[in-house]
Amino acid sequence: MKPISLAILPVCFLLFANTISAQITAVKMNMLYIGVPNPITISCTNGKDIKDLSIMANNSGLIKYIGPGLYEVNITQPGVCEIIERYNDPTKGPVTIAAKSFRVKYVPAATPTLSNGKEGGTISAEDLENCTHLMTILRDFEFDVRSVITSFSLLKIDASGKKAAVYQYRLYV
Repeated sequence: MKPISLAILPVCFLLFANTISAQITAVKMNMLYIGVPNPITISCTNGKDIKDLSIMANNSGLIKYIGPGLYEVNITQPGVCEIIERYNDPTKGPVTIAAKSFRVKYVPAATPTLSNGKEGGTISAEDLENCTHLMTILRDFEFDVRSVITSFSLLKIDASGKKAAVYQYRLYV
């Protein structure tokens, strides 16, 4: 008996009739942060008016319309937030056309910094005397977040390296 060889060819059908596509993108970062308004852009193709879409978020997310294609998302819980874009099809009802998940994190901790740029660790008395104020810096963070220092501690170490005094300061703002 002679072996028979068969050729199997893949068949693919592509349908493009009346497809709607959308895109959801974070504007400033690739994640969302708790406590700040997170800007996102939402676009839609195939003639659907963005006003006819419903935009939702899970994970305690609230979405506010800012302008054409621009929204702000406010989140209250860490984890993952999914932004869902739907439109109401007259025959099928609500149809999801886009969904995107974003990681949700807390705003990073601020670094206390002296006005002369010195941060934490050992600071000489001269550096401390030349300082005019204490401030906080959020490194590598794109959002405009302001913080207020309400109290701090200063540890004085004598020349031999022993603790000489601890000063507690409370600021009333």
